[in-house]
Amino acid sequence: NTSTLSSPLPFTSVGTNFSITHRQIEAVHLRQDDKASSLMVFRANTRDYGGESEWVEEENDLFNILSLDIAFRSLQSALLDSLRIDMGKVYSVTSDWSRGSLSPLALISIGLHCHPKDLTQITSEIERCIQVHHTDGPNPDIVKGTTEALITKQKNALKCPSHWLFWILDSYKSYKVHEWKEKSRHSLVESSRWVQHFAYLRSEGKLNLISKAMTSDNLTATYQRYFDISKSVQILLCPSDSTPAA
Repeated sequence: NTSTLSSPLPFTSVGTNFSITHRQIEAVHLRQDDKASSLMVFRANTRDYGGESEWVEEENDLFNILSLDIAFRSLQSALLDSLRIDMGKVYSVTSDWSRGSLSPLALISIGLHCHPKDLTQITSEIERCIQVHHTDGPNPDIVKGTTEALITKQKNALKCPSHWLFWILDSYKSYKVHEWKEKSRHSLVESSRWVQHFAYLRSEGKLNLISKAMTSDNLTATYQRYFDISKSVQILLCPSDSTPAA
């Protein structure tokens, strides 16, 4: 019940690494639907740096993840204010990101449903909003609310046994990767230090990094780094009789 894509999506892949090489908007026409949907996708590499020790890399990776978490939540709130409250074009906007276990690569997505005739206007508004965040950063009030929610969530997680069970699993997997990279086994003392480091990052260390990640300068840099419109893919799901402009 769908049309085929007019051209291959702009992904390149080398091993487990991949990138989005340029901007592409693709419309897929559905025969039985009167609504339209839009999904915009960005690629993020939270480990895109080098030269640091494995321990520092883990802390930097968590910092980048927290920065991305605050950034996409703040952007979602801004898009809701614009597209729903100001323009009245959508009911909801979903913004999320995900990545596989131990993978440095994440996909960021912005999705919504709307009337087909509004797709072009909505796409332009999303791009405008992202550009504003590139230059001015997010609304400080939105950032404050977002970070307070993350801090509360982290404090509650520390009281939950399942949080520490996942910490044990992540610590073991990450240490095994570290051990494989170094091609050697470490002493019991070294292993203990590794576990202690991960325990810190899972507890008060994460709370400290949230406070550092919420600064305006850092979040502005996060939008510039991970929300590059010129290297994004947008899929439009449209009724069969509609022709949204790109």
